[in-house]
Amino acid sequence: MEINSDMRQEEFLKTFQEALTGKVSDRIIQENVNYYRNYMNQEIQKGKSEDEVLTSLGDPRLLAKTLEESNKSANGD
Repeated sequence: MEINSDMRQEEFLKTFQEALTGKVSDRIIQENVNYYRNYMNQEIQKGKSEDEVLTSLGDPRLLAKTLEESNKSANGD
């Protein structure tokens, strides 16, 4: 069971990372992947199921798009 759970989390992060690749800097990608990995682990430690955590985050591609747009705004593009 644990392997599947890690797989789903890693799948989410991989999709998120791939959606950002080439659109924002590698540093921003890594910072955000680390942030979401830590967030997911903290929520699971608090007692939430992985499904609950992933559902609350939504689509990783949409999350990536939001980050990409806010990054453009911050850089004045």
